[in-house]
Amino acid sequence: MTEPLTAKEIAVRAQRAVRRVDTYGQRGLTLVTLEEIEALVLIAVLSGLVADAPKEETP
Repeated sequence: MTEPLTAKEIAVRAQRAVRRVDTYGQRGLTLVTLEEIEALVLIAVLSGLVADAPKEETP
């Protein structure tokens, strides 16, 4: 079992993904790792941007 990520680790991973896409455009999308995508999703859910369960309505 892996250790839970800290808020800082999540933010750093998400920032890396955003930087890649910002720097390389569409090519950057292919360079984003699964861990970075997971961090982006966690931020979206924790911020309330999207519903955290399929049965809930997205705001």
